[in-house]
Amino acid sequence: MDVILKKAERALRQLEQGDVDQGLNAINELLDHRDMTDELRFELATALYSQGFVSEAIAILRDLYTRYPAESELMVTLAEYYAEDGQEDEALSHLREVPAEDDNYLRAVLLSAEISLRQGLTEVAEHKIRQAQSVYPEEKVLYQALGEIYYEQEEYALALLNFQKGTHTPLAKLADCYAHLGQLEEALTHYELALKQHRTPDVLFGAGFVAFRLKEWERAVNYFRDLLDIDPYYASAYVYLAQSYLKLNDIGQALATIEQGLRYDETNPQLFYLHGEVLLKQKKYEEAENALRYALELEPGHAQVLEALIQLSQETGDLRQCLAYLRQLLDISPERPDLWIEQGRLYEELEEWHEARDSYRQALTLVPDDVNVLNRLAYLLRDEGQLTEAVRLWKKSLVLQPDQWEIMDMIERYEQDMK
Repeated sequence: MDVILKKAERALRQLEQGDVDQGLNAINELLDHRDMTDELRFELATALYSQGFVSEAIAILRDLYTRYPAESELMVTLAEYYAEDGQEDEALSHLREVPAEDDNYLRAVLLSAEISLRQGLTEVAEHKIRQAQSVYPEEKVLYQALGEIYYEQEEYALALLNFQKGTHTPLAKLADCYAHLGQLEEALTHYELALKQHRTPDVLFGAGFVAFRLKEWERAVNYFRDLLDIDPYYASAYVYLAQSYLKLNDIGQALATIEQGLRYDETNPQLFYLHGEVLLKQKKYEEAENALRYALELEPGHAQVLEALIQLSQETGDLRQCLAYLRQLLDISPERPDLWIEQGRLYEELEEWHEARDSYRQALTLVPDDVNVLNRLAYLLRDEGQLTEAVRLWKKSLVLQPDQWEIMDMIERYEQDMK
């Protein structure tokens, strides 16, 4: 037996060293050796599998399975190897043979659910776990498996419920669940505990993002800076780090962060948007416009960029350009009454009365009880000679806000004129 073991170790060592042909030939000779036991064959198969020789391991186990078809450990291990080799249907057929009372049943159920998830059959995977729970209702590993399924489906309340009944859920996953459920303080506590175990970029980002949502800007800065020290290509962190600096009124650090981020990601529209915003605050209009225009090229439907460009155009007095950006924004968000109102105001400023009137009419379809819009439209209609409709709108405005004495006087005067 010692001779067989030494030969097996030598053959496996040859495989590790890259001498594949000689190693596999030596193993095949050993498998046919008269002193080779089935237990050693099984161990040899697992050693081959661990070195990546999956098909060779399967061949050994398949031979053993023909002789021990009722051996559940062999059955499940073979199924694992089939699954690794992409033979998922073959794996499932073996797993179905493991009875509920067997010691390897839970292992078989979990592997079966994992294969179903790989195939995109989430409901099937969940059903398999639920079925096992009907047999083993207190088994924590089943709750853990359900939690993982719900976590992948982004059903965080159900995931958390099952994780709490399961086994050793990673703290970062618990933190993610709390964060998505809006329990931010609890989420941050769990992220901080997770960071004591593993200070990884994703956990640092989660902690930073939750701190950002809690408006704890300095803590957010610390987490994002630590993250970027580990992984400077983590582009989304630059956005939140820069925003945190802006909340702290540290314009210099915000700009430095944005510029550093753009060195690592030259196609990030959010970074260009933030760059434009900062430059706009500094009244550097030309540079701001260049940054914002480039952000818009990268993401044509970026509403925040269009709003910043509208503000820039207003500050520089370019009303035509302002209207052009406003129309782009309305194409994206036609349900926003504030945009229609602003468009009407700009048209009034340009003395384009018909366009202003149409804009206010559109606004009133969205906010029919807006006193300001009712009055603005009424004045325009009066100037066009449409006194009847103007008076009707003023009357509605007066009902909504009775203390408008000037409007009241106009209604009386125009009603007398119309008699």
